Amino acid sequence: MKKVFSSFIIMAICGAFAFFSQSCSKIIPAQDVSWSGIDDTLMVPIVSDTMLHLGIGTGSFRYNIDSLIRNKTSNALSASNIQKVTVTSVKLTIVNPDNTNNFANFKYSALYFNSSVNNVSVLTAYVQNNPNVYSDTLNLPVGSSVDLKSYLYSSSSSGPVTINYAFGGQLRSPTTKILTVAAHVTYDIKVSL
Repeated sequence: MKKVFSSFIIMAICGAFAFFSQSCSKIIPAQDVSWSGIDDTLMVPIVSDTMLHLGIGTGSFRYNIDSLIRNKTSNALSASNIQKVTVTSVKLTIVNPDNTNNFANFKYSALYFNSSVNNVSVLTAYVQNNPNVYSDTLNLPVGSSVDLKSYLYSSSSSGPVTINYAFGGQLRSPTTKILTVAAHVTYDIKVSL
C-alpha cells in the first residue's frame, strides 16, 4: 500500500509540474511586435559618375528597443526575449526632387543597416533595374532572410541602440544637387520566453 501511495504522490507531482510548465507558456505566448521605426533623413551628395556606391548617404538615430517591447507586451517580455527581427518594408522618399534629380537617376538602389551593437553593415533591401521614369518615392523589395537580432540586442549592452542606415546605388545619370532622402523602415520583432 505504501508503494502504491508513493507512486501516486510521484505521479501527482510530475503531473502538476507538467501542467504548470504548459500553462506558463500559455500565459505569455510568442508575439510579433510590429515597429515602424523612426523616419530618418539621409543626405545624398551630388554624384557625377555612374559607378556603384555603397554609402552615398547615411543617417542614424537612437532608440530603446527594450522599452518598445516592454510597452507592446505589458512588461511581460523585454529585448532579452527577442527571437528574430526582420525588415518588412523600406520606403525611400526624396524630399526635394525635380525633373532632373529623382529616383530615375538610379538604376540600382539599396539600403544597408548596422548599429552600435553590431557595426557590420548588412543589405536589408534593394532594387535592380529601377525604371527610368520620374519618381520621388521608391519602395525597395526586402530580403526576408536577413535576421537583425544581433544588431538590436546583446546581453552585454543595455539601453538605447544607435541604428545606422546607408543608402547605396548606381546612377544611370549624374545628379546635379544634394538630395534629401527620407527613409521609412518597418520591422517585425518576434519575442517569446
